[in-house]
Amino acid sequence: MKSSLIHKVMFRSILMLAGLGMTACNGDEVDDLDFQLGLVSDQKEYKVGEPVVFSIDGCPDYLIMWSGDYGHRYAYRNRTEAQLEALSLNYDLSLEWAGKRFRNAVKVYLSEDFDGVMEQVNIESATWTDMDGGLKVPLLNMDAAGYQHGKVENVNVDLTDYGNKPFFVALRYELPPLDLLLDENGVGAHPDVFFYPRLVQTIDGKTLERDNPKEDFGFGFCRIHTNDNETNNPTVTVVDDQKVTINGRKSSAQGTYVWAISQRMTPSAVSPDEGVSIKNASFDLKNYTYIYNEPGEYTVTFVARNANAWGYKEQIKELKIKVVEPVQEEDDGTI
Repeated sequence: MKSSLIHKVMFRSILMLAGLGMTACNGDEVDDLDFQLGLVSDQKEYKVGEPVVFSIDGCPDYLIMWSGDYGHRYAYRNRTEAQLEALSLNYDLSLEWAGKRFRNAVKVYLSEDFDGVMEQVNIESATWTDMDGGLKVPLLNMDAAGYQHGKVENVNVDLTDYGNKPFFVALRYELPPLDLLLDENGVGAHPDVFFYPRLVQTIDGKTLERDNPKEDFGFGFCRIHTNDNETNNPTVTVVDDQKVTINGRKSSAQGTYVWAISQRMTPSAVSPDEGVSIKNASFDLKNYTYIYNEPGEYTVTFVARNANAWGYKEQIKELKIKVVEPVQEEDDGTI
């Protein structure tokens, strides 16, 4: 009898613990979502610069808005590569203080197979192309004595065929020793070169320009033959936010031989589009206002979420917004 009573008590305890466990699990559940999205106004279209006010019902814990304009489209939230509609390399190239026999020593190249290692053997084993003469350099009068300056501006090289091909941009500077080719007046200096590159690409109808040689192109130098005598016009190689500079000046015993090469350029690579967090669990939100600065038809996406440490529930709502240019009122001449 005593043993049977003990077993009954234990069984009842187990049932009670199980019931408590079920209650605890139910308490961990994420609240259901009943999120509704609308517009405060019933107008069919909005003007550029006009506030668009969204109405929000249901009070989710978290709310992220994807406005649908450039860089904020829900459909592109995971996109890392885009199809380019157009791609070109634009640049200016300046040659200064070029002695008669030291002109036209600069070449602009592209390579698809360079491995990115800035060593002479790696550079010279790669395939470099001048795009059938499209990568132009200043052509100076070879008959004039003394120093000359020259410049090509707004060179435009169509790289549409490179839209999905990584490539490198390079500037090659190669000249023999100064004392071998001085002119009849004893004039000779390796010229100063200034390169201003711009990569122009069109994606999703929007044209972007990358024009910072240091940040956008990541140019570096391979100094194969240079004058490193600090007291005798040493070779200078510099990249900054505006240009790539190679100042040959005095040469070494082997001449001046320098490559300036960009990092690997992959124009089709893009950052995923991003949404904006407009609400968290600490406050309520009934309306949200957004202003579009360009005309177009936009798909606006709101992602609502209730969440806790054990999980989350999510709802997605979309609206179509049409934005037009404001109508310009004609001046009738009245005062």
